[in-house]
Amino acid sequence: MTGMRAGELLGLRLTDIDFERRLILVQRSLWHGKLQSVKKRDECESSSSSRRSGTPLEEHIRTWRPNPEELLFATRLGTPIDASKLTQRRLQPLLKRLGIGRAGLHAFRHTCASLLVEQGISMRIAQQQLGHSDPRTTLAIYSHVIGDSHRQAVDKLSSVLDFCWPQLATNDDEQKAKGQLIQ
Repeated sequence: MTGMRAGELLGLRLTDIDFERRLILVQRSLWHGKLQSVKKRDECESSSSSRRSGTPLEEHIRTWRPNPEELLFATRLGTPIDASKLTQRRLQPLLKRLGIGRAGLHAFRHTCASLLVEQGISMRIAQQQLGHSDPRTTLAIYSHVIGDSHRQAVDKLSSVLDFCWPQLATNDDEQKAKGQLIQ
């Protein structure tokens, strides 16, 4: 729901979660087992957390075991989680059981972007939520048309044009033109 990068998620510490303000402070990223500063930022980036995401996260925190790096998500041995192994060992088998095609963790970012755009959220907010420096990245690369969205948009446009057309069309020639435009 946050649209965070896998490395940002795996680099979270318990102290990065602010349940009161519903924020997740993205201050570091995990890359090949090493913590590093966040991509393209000098300051910490914050991602809003929904009320719904609080419950599973709070449950995870209740069972959280301290580890040397104080990471929120770590292996049973307390070491950083490898994103590619997580994908290979957990995500791929789950997708297969659900009958969903192969995808990686990055697909969740694309889904988040697509849903934000689909819901009419401003591009500036979607860009900020995903941590993109350029809104064109969010729009052109990350957001995709979902299901019947395209058809619904055309239907909405058609209903607006149908509503406006009677005021514009006053004779038979214009009615024929309307028919040709629709075709």
